[in-house]
Amino acid sequence: MKDLLRTSRNRAEIVANIRSKLCSSKKVTIWQKDELGNRKHFSQFEIDEIFEEEGVFTLSTLCTFVKEFNLKQDIFMLLENNDFTFKTKVAHDQKQMATFQIPKELNLKELRAYPRKYFKLEDKKHVEVVFVTKSKNNGARPLSLSCPILNLSQGGACIVITRETIKNIDVEAGVLIKITTQFNKAIIRNARIFLRESLSHEDRFAIGLEFHQPLPSQE
Repeated sequence: MKDLLRTSRNRAEIVANIRSKLCSSKKVTIWQKDELGNRKHFSQFEIDEIFEEEGVFTLSTLCTFVKEFNLKQDIFMLLENNDFTFKTKVAHDQKQMATFQIPKELNLKELRAYPRKYFKLEDKKHVEVVFVTKSKNNGARPLSLSCPILNLSQGGACIVITRETIKNIDVEAGVLIKITTQFNKAIIRNARIFLRESLSHEDRFAIGLEFHQPLPSQE
């Protein structure tokens, strides 16, 4: 299996990772950079609790530890075994606890556990996908589309949508994707420009999806 490093900006995924990995027995190493850009390492700690609505998580520690930080600078955190890294800032500190902002980006190391099958656009292989539209006057509603598929594995898929579609859907909401005879729940992991149409100005985006549950093996 090949090590992969990717950056997630999906709020739901970031919170889920912090909640599942940091609120465990795993340690987190914390550091800042000095004026010369060198790392100033601190001891390892465990995350105490995460408050999603407030956008913060807490670290149980001594107040002398917090005083070592420059509160105006970024603070970097690395999970034990290098599962993921991110940068954040101190929101506020108390006598026995420091509160940090939930990061906007998370650098994840993951293993590609399943082989992928790749398709070309000219193969004209499509899958039915149900998105959730952004909340407006009429509220969020489902949007069902037939989307070209670029690759598929037991763990996820990559589909193609238009710029107009990506403007109208809630990328942080879950989606449904119909691979065989039933729909599978998934989340949007990333989005990138796949093809630029210079004449029609209708850029198309490749959207990476991760299934909530792996598909059954076809072997």
